[in-house]
Amino acid sequence: MAWQLIYTSAPRLLEAGRTGFGTVARHRAVSGMLASTVERFSQFARLPGHDPRRVVHTYRLLTVAGSSYYVFSCLKDAGSDYTGRTNHLAQHVIAEAREIRALAASGLTPADVLLAISWRSTWTEAPRFLDPGEEIDLAGFRPAASSAWASVTGNPAYARLLCTPQALKGCYLIPPSEVNVLELFREAMLEAPQAGWQTSFTTTLEPNDEVGDFRWIGMPPGSPLRAQAEVSNRPLLDLTQPAKLPAPLEPPPKPAPQPREPEAKALVEVETTSAPLRSPGKVSLSRPPVQFTPASTASTASTAMGGWSPEPRKAALKKRGKGLLLAMVAVSVLVASTAGLLLWRKMDADDKRERLSNQIDKFWKTHGLALDETKKRISQEPNLEEGQRLLNSLQAYLDGIEQVLKNPSSRDEPRKPEDNLPGFDALQQAFDDWRSIENQGPELTGTTPSRLLKRYDEWVTNRNKCWKPLTESLRKIGPTPGIGTAVHDKIVKTAKELLRTTQPDRTDMSVWEQLNERLGNDSAIAEWLRTWSELEGSDKVEAAKTAKQNGSLPPWLRSKALNVLEAHDQMALAKQESAKRAMQAAEANRAATIKAAIEDADSLEGNHPIEIVAKSDDIARANKLPFEKDMLIYL
Repeated sequence: MAWQLIYTSAPRLLEAGRTGFGTVARHRAVSGMLASTVERFSQFARLPGHDPRRVVHTYRLLTVAGSSYYVFSCLKDAGSDYTGRTNHLAQHVIAEAREIRALAASGLTPADVLLAISWRSTWTEAPRFLDPGEEIDLAGFRPAASSAWASVTGNPAYARLLCTPQALKGCYLIPPSEVNVLELFREAMLEAPQAGWQTSFTTTLEPNDEVGDFRWIGMPPGSPLRAQAEVSNRPLLDLTQPAKLPAPLEPPPKPAPQPREPEAKALVEVETTSAPLRSPGKVSLSRPPVQFTPASTASTASTAMGGWSPEPRKAALKKRGKGLLLAMVAVSVLVASTAGLLLWRKMDADDKRERLSNQIDKFWKTHGLALDETKKRISQEPNLEEGQRLLNSLQAYLDGIEQVLKNPSSRDEPRKPEDNLPGFDALQQAFDDWRSIENQGPELTGTTPSRLLKRYDEWVTNRNKCWKPLTESLRKIGPTPGIGTAVHDKIVKTAKELLRTTQPDRTDMSVWEQLNERLGNDSAIAEWLRTWSELEGSDKVEAAKTAKQNGSLPPWLRSKALNVLEAHDQMALAKQESAKRAMQAAEANRAATIKAAIEDADSLEGNHPIEIVAKSDDIARANKLPFEKDMLIYL
């Protein structure tokens, strides 16, 4: 089963306190080092000449911390993110070597896997660790069927152009825009050694990619990186001009069947005679020497020798010699077998002990363990199986610690070794102390912003102090991990509730800004503080109008915005009343001035000379004034 890692832009990432582009989901089995490596391959360029609608598929071979991984990736545009800016999504499927061996044996190619996976287009969920049920079963995929090379060049044999020794070291492929590059790679991999599992590739070269990461590189015809490909030492196959392609290679000849070797003949033949026996004349039987007689007197001689005959004695000696030889062979075989068995057992035990010793050294080096007494205890365990069991139990405990550090909010407890290993108590105590303060979190009840900030800082300081003894036992454990999601969310929730229900003093602004910075700049708190600051600024009326429409603000902040608008309205009304009164006063002054002038002019006691004109018609006609007939005019 393969793991997943999903990378995109989000207001909250899987790593607490981070926003923007990053990992929003992954399986717990993906280590931090592996995740960091894969994240570097998650960039999607937004540069001139690069089609923003393109979909990039890649297949990479990685070695991280001494382990091999096979990574299938899909990068594509994902519309706009939570800020309204452009966004993309990178989904990675990560498999281990043992699963790849099974896929290669089944006839699948890396391109088959990329074609078969249902790739995501967006991520709208909260950041989380993926469940085991979300692992992808690559073994359930089936090979795809395609004829891309035949449709482009008219001859499927051109797929072998990617399988030449030079092309397998690295080449560029420029396909027509309507052709699926994955299908071209798939058909070529069927011709490649090991079905192409050792051939990394990308369907589109990105500006941030390292060319050395890929053997086969697809490149759109209009890519701005084409000039780079044309001056490269790698061969370039331009399928937009199939007539200029070199001739396809002939398929390699199939090896002729080798004749079976004849069965070995028996190399041991039974001898018909045994070792030479001494003649009867030289055999001493405590009797006088016996002379041989002619055959005609054989019976008499036989009687005279007491029934002894050289032929039966010879047969008996031959049988005795064979039995002795067989017995010696049997004893030799038994001794040799026993010695060989003992030697094999010793060699096997030595080999197992050496493997266990190497495994212990590698384990200590990988984790940077400083538990010398524990290492000595496991290494000197006389029973190899018991030593292996002790090492496995320590490995299980450290795996449990790693899982907890990946998810500090987890309530799972690492399984402690069954035996009381010497020197192990320091590691266990250090982890238990850190876990206790991590789960406890800062005191949050009945507080003010200043107290909340102080308690948070004190908790972080104590958390770091508890982490230091753990690093003394595990020297490669790294810096203090980020705060767990549950604790972080609890602190943010408390801060929001405090800021929502209690109107702070103006002097608390800097305290709230420091606290929110500690909490990773929560977007809601940041918006409230910004609105609060704007309501105190020079453009507070415009800020108040905006705040009036925002229903997510705390009640006191909305009330503050309404007060600003009300004060503004009252000031505007007061200005209008003042202007009105001033206008009325000016009008009154002007009326009084005109009246006094008229009264002075009408008065017979005035100082100005008065001439009375009997007829006003001439003046009215001359000045076009609305005078009435017989009206008297004072000049």
